[in-house]
Amino acid sequence: METKNNLVRRMSKIKGQVDGVEKMIVQDRDCLDVVQQIVAVRSALSGVAKELIKDNVSSCKGKSDEFERLVNSLFNLI
Repeated sequence: METKNNLVRRMSKIKGQVDGVEKMIVQDRDCLDVVQQIVAVRSALSGVAKELIKDNVSSCKGKSDEFERLVNSLFNLI
């Protein structure tokens, strides 16, 4: 439950970041500044994805080696 609450809290923060990026675009802010914020949002989303995967994997310990390889592949994609 703690992980779920943490993920929801992080996603709420990311929503705020995305809203900020939208405002920057509307305000014709410098391209580099906007792209830096987009990179920050992507990084934050990757962090959420990794935590979600890690939490689910830890609850599925004892699964096959193939499952573990799949999870490692997912981490490499993120």
